[in-house]
Amino acid sequence: VREEISNELGFKRTKDLGKYLGVPLHYQRVSKATRRNIIMKANQRLSSRKRRNLSMMGRVTLLN
Repeated sequence: VREEISNELGFKRTKDLGKYLGVPLHYQRVSKATRRNIIMKANQRLSSRKRRNLSMMGRVTLLN
């Protein structure tokens, strides 16, 4: 069914959705390694004091 819909609409199927705001996009569960990389990038850009005051979405915004 997926193949028929993809062919009919002219879409290409892919497993890699790319990145948005520097964060990999996934259609499945995010792995621990991916989550670790995101947190590591955010931590590199912030001092420890500022890091404690930012929400996760604030940190994601910094990654871009």
